[in-house]
Amino acid sequence: MSKKVRGQGEGSIRQRKDGTWEARYSLGVDADGKRIRKSIYGKSRGEVSKKLNQVLNQVNTNTHIEPSKITVKEWIYIWLRDYKKASVSATTYNSYKRQLELYIIPHLGHICLKDLRPEQVQATFNKMKDLSDRNIKYTRTVFNMAMKRAKINKLIYDNPCEYIDLPKGKPPQKKKVFTEKEQIKFLNAIDGHMYEVAFLVLISTGMRVGELLGLTWDNIDFEEYTITIDKALSRAKGELFTTPKTDTSNRVIPVLPVIMDRIRKHKIEQNKIKLQVGKDYNPDNLVFCNTFGAPVAFRTFSRSLERVLKDNDLPILSPHELRHTFATRGLEAGMDMKELQELLGHSSMKLTSDLYTHVLIKQKRKAIDKTSHLFDNLK
Repeated sequence: MSKKVRGQGEGSIRQRKDGTWEARYSLGVDADGKRIRKSIYGKSRGEVSKKLNQVLNQVNTNTHIEPSKITVKEWIYIWLRDYKKASVSATTYNSYKRQLELYIIPHLGHICLKDLRPEQVQATFNKMKDLSDRNIKYTRTVFNMAMKRAKINKLIYDNPCEYIDLPKGKPPQKKKVFTEKEQIKFLNAIDGHMYEVAFLVLISTGMRVGELLGLTWDNIDFEEYTITIDKALSRAKGELFTTPKTDTSNRVIPVLPVIMDRIRKHKIEQNKIKLQVGKDYNPDNLVFCNTFGAPVAFRTFSRSLERVLKDNDLPILSPHELRHTFATRGLEAGMDMKELQELLGHSSMKLTSDLYTHVLIKQKRKAIDKTSHLFDNLK
């Protein structure tokens, strides 16, 4: 028979028939008034006694979390499904999922959530040192959100992701942009192109590609010469529009009169097509649509740009790099960094500064060069 041994303050400990030891403790009563009893097992009385004391201390200080066999991988998918799918855009959801599946689940997914240690998380992030700083920080932000929720839900006692030291990743690559001469050549090359006006708006305002392709005519103010950004074309299936990338992405962008004039002419031409095809053409009221009146696919837009550049012997830039070209021209013209941040819709001025440090260095050199005449007499 098993024998029960009760040491002072220990609770109930007994040796089982198979020789192992069991410590039993209570977590109060459930909703039906039934007492909730739990057990701890070990190879010796001393082992279970130590574990029992730790549990009782946690229970008394209201810090006890009932052990669970749920793994990190299982919790990540629960968190994505139950806490994020309905609260963020499909694009953001897919971004969270992709980041966790690429960098967290392969290394930590098999570990029981309750057993996950800060040193394991640290080791995983140390393996990311060959990625960009931005990628590392983003991965940590997403994983930290999942771990915070696990702590709130009392699945873990502490957040193992909270205090890790992120490795220094690779600095951001220098952005490819047109020179002024190349930009002028590009503007001539797109004359008469199907997406001419779209290319013009992109390179003259610096908006994101999704924001450009998601523009609807109610976003265009012909009288004030402005474009309001309040949504973006979604990359996710089953979703036409998505919310802008950040809160600061909701913004009003002033437009050059010459560009607004091109937009006005574009609207006239689009209205002519609508009269010919019928009301089913462009039902979403998009500023830029394909020949069938449907949203322009991101890949189609990129390939169209690439063909123009190849045909005119210009550097192959992505649509996003037209945005960088706008920012570069602005800084070269003396645009204030705060103004540029607001025009681009960046979440912080630091982000803008980090992205365009190389342009700022050139501008500082020009400023320094203005003092060179003071040193003309030096030999």
